[in-house]
Amino acid sequence: MSYSDSPQQQPPWPQPGQPPAGQPPAWHPPHGGSPPGGQPRRGPVWLIPIAVVLSLAMMTTVVWASDSVVENIFGGPQPESVLPASSMAFAKADFKPTGAQLAAYGQFYSKLPDSVVEETGPQDQSFAEPLVTEMMPGVDFATEVEPWLGRRFGVSLWPTDAPEAMLSSNEGVSMAAAVAVTDEAQARESLTEIQRDSDFAFEVRDGFALLSGNEAALDDLVAQVRNHGTLDSNPDYLSDMDTTGDDNIASAWMDMNRWYEWISVSTSGEVPEELMAGMPEFTGRLVLALRIEADYMQLRGDLLDFTFDGEPYEQLQSDQAGISALEELPANTVLGFGGGGLDQMARQAWQANRETLESLEGFAQFEEGLGALGISLPGDFTGLLGTRTALGFTELSAGSDGWDTYGSMSQDLFHYRAVGADQQMISELVNAIASGNYSEPPTVTGDGDAVLVYNESPGTGTLGEDAHFQTTMVGLEQANLGYYMKVAPFAEQSGMADADQWGAIGGAVDYNTDSDVSINLRWAPSGGR
Repeated sequence: MSYSDSPQQQPPWPQPGQPPAGQPPAWHPPHGGSPPGGQPRRGPVWLIPIAVVLSLAMMTTVVWASDSVVENIFGGPQPESVLPASSMAFAKADFKPTGAQLAAYGQFYSKLPDSVVEETGPQDQSFAEPLVTEMMPGVDFATEVEPWLGRRFGVSLWPTDAPEAMLSSNEGVSMAAAVAVTDEAQARESLTEIQRDSDFAFEVRDGFALLSGNEAALDDLVAQVRNHGTLDSNPDYLSDMDTTGDDNIASAWMDMNRWYEWISVSTSGEVPEELMAGMPEFTGRLVLALRIEADYMQLRGDLLDFTFDGEPYEQLQSDQAGISALEELPANTVLGFGGGGLDQMARQAWQANRETLESLEGFAQFEEGLGALGISLPGDFTGLLGTRTALGFTELSAGSDGWDTYGSMSQDLFHYRAVGADQQMISELVNAIASGNYSEPPTVTGDGDAVLVYNESPGTGTLGEDAHFQTTMVGLEQANLGYYMKVAPFAEQSGMADADQWGAIGGAVDYNTDSDVSINLRWAPSGGR
C-alpha cells in the first residue's frame, strides 16, 4: 500500500484550512514574552529539536525568498540540469517558490512559537550570508555575493576513476556544487576575485556557478555529463522524486546501489575480508523531502525498491490501515503509537530472527513463562496484538529533575487498544505482569471487537476528534503505522513560556508490495500572530 500527500478518499475528520490564493498575509514579529518565574526544570531537549532545527534552517529564508516577487522568481533551471546522471547522492534547496507556496509559508510562519521566531534572526537575511561569512571571512557578502546569488542550490557526489578529481578524504568519489546565479557575468567577476584568496575551482554556465575543489573535478564533471547525461535525465531520479510531489523546499536523493558499490571498491584491501564479508548488502534508493504547508512542516523519507541482505520489504505489506487505531485513543492522549497488521509484522520478524532470539540469554525462560500462561509465539501474536493496535499515554511520570528521569510504567497513565485480540489471553498476561508491580492491576475489558487495557478511566472524547491530531494526520489515513505526540506537556516541563504554541508532532509509516517504505514526520505548531 502506498500513499501520497493528497488523500485518495475524504478523511473522517475536517480538512484544515487551505492557503488562500494571492499574496501571503503580512507577517509581524511577536511581542516578547516573560520567562516563567523560578528556576526552570530540565526538560526533554531531545523531544523538540527536530522542529526547532528545521524551522530555524528554513524560516530565515521565507522573507528573503519572497522579497523579489516582482522579479521572474517562478520557474527557471534546477541544479540537476547541470549535475551528472551518474550521481550516487544529490541534495538541493529551492527557495524560488510559487505564489501558492509563498501563501503557505506565510500562514505557517504565523503559527510558529514566539521563541522560534525570536531565534530566526533578521527576517530579510539570506540563509547563505552566515555560511559565506564563516567560510570566507574576507568576503563582503552584500557587495561580492548577494548581487548575483540565485535561489536554488545543489550538490552532487559521483564515483570516479580520475585520481586528481577525487576528494582528498575519499578514494573514488568526486563532488561539485551548483549555485544558481542571476547575472553570469557578475558572478564570474566576483568569483574570480574571491578565488585569488581561496582554494577552489569554478565555472559559470547555464544559469549556475559550478564549484569544486579543483579544475580536475570540474573536468570530470564535464566528462560524466558527456558520458551519462545530466541527473534530470536519469529515469530513476525522475520517478523517485515524483513520489514526494512538487513544492519541496529541500530534498535529497541517494542511489544505494552505486553507494554500496563504491564502498565495496574504495575499502578493498583496506578492510579485512572477513569484516567485508559480514557487512550487510543494501540496494535501492532513498529520497528525502522537506516541505512547508499552511498548517505544518513535513519531512518525508522514501526507501524505494529497498532490500537489505537480499531481503525485500514487500513482505511487510498489509491491508490494515493504522491511523484508525490511533483515532480511538482517549482525547487527552499526549503520546501514542498505533498500527494495522502489527501481529503479522511481529510473526514475520520472529520467524526471520528465530536463531538470534534463541541465542539470547533468558529466552528459554521467557518462552517457558509464556507457555505457563498458555501463550505460544509467534502463533499467538494476533491474540495479544489483534489486527489493529494502539498504545497511548495520557500522562507520563517524571522524576524530581523533570523529564530527564522517568518513573516506572506503573506510574504512567496508559491505554492499550487491540481490535480482534483475545481478551482472556490478555487478561491473564496483564495479571501476571501486574503482580508485584501494581497496587491494583490495570483494567482489562471489551469494547465491541476491541480489547482495552488501561489504568485510568478513558473519559469522554477520542484522539481522532482532536484538532492537533487532525492536522498532523490529514492525508495519511491509509498508512500502516502512525505516531503522535502533543508537545505542550513536554515544553511545559522544559520551562518554556510559549509551551501552548508548540502544537503537535505526528506522522506515519507506509509500506507496499513494491518493496517501498515511506516515512512521514510532521510538526504542526499552534502559535498565532
